[in-house]
Amino acid sequence: MNGKNALLDSNVFIYISQRQLDFEKLLEHYDNFYVSVISKMEVFGYNFDNKEEKEIVENLFMEIELLNLNEDIVNKVIETRKKKKIKLPDAIVYATASTNDIDLITRNVGDFQNIDKNIKVINPFDYE
Repeated sequence: MNGKNALLDSNVFIYISQRQLDFEKLLEHYDNFYVSVISKMEVFGYNFDNKEEKEIVENLFMEIELLNLNEDIVNKVIETRKKKKIKLPDAIVYATASTNDIDLITRNVGDFQNIDKNIKVINPFDYE
C-alpha cells in the first residue's frame, strides 16, 4: 500500500450518503481508501432513507478496495479483545487498519482510544 492510506469505518459511508460529510475533503488528505469487509456488512445492512443515499454508497464501494479477513487480522482481533473491552465489529475494523498500517477514519474515535498508539484514529469532521 503506497501513499497515504486510510480505512473508512461504516459511519463515514453513512455520513457521506446523507451529505453530512464531503468525501472530497478526505481526498485532499489521502491517496488511497480501503474498507473492511465487516464495514461493508454494516453499511449494506443499514436502512437508507432513500434510493439516492444507497446509490452514493454503492458507487463509493465500487471505487474503494475491500479488505477481507485473514489470519493476521483474526489474530490481532483476538489480541485486542484480550487487552480492551471492545465490540467485535470495532475490533475487526481496528485490526484491519492495524495489520495494514493505515489510518482509521471514524466518527467514533472514542471507541478506539487506548488500544494502540501506532494507528492514527481520525474523526472525518476534523477535515471540514
